[in-house]
Amino acid sequence: MNAPNLKATWIDGKRWPQNPTDPAYPNGIDLPCPDPALPSCRMALPYPARRIGHYVIECSTCGITVVVTTAGRADDPRSVAVNCAARQQEGST
Repeated sequence: MNAPNLKATWIDGKRWPQNPTDPAYPNGIDLPCPDPALPSCRMALPYPARRIGHYVIECSTCGITVVVTTAGRADDPRSVAVNCAARQQEGST
């Protein structure tokens, strides 16, 4: 599941959650990529996050950077998919 080209860095917001967990996601959520028709890479995230903060996810292949927010609750993201610009270009050649 973990693409070797993706790296996640935790940025601690230094705050604790103030709102209850969304009951629709008792086991976290797998964040889809913006366009599922395009090539993508996926990675697992440490779950649940320690508290409110965010992960900066960087791709060493295509250079894309995305940010995923967390709240330190059961409904935090447990994985993220990222559309890959490099793989899109490979597919068009």
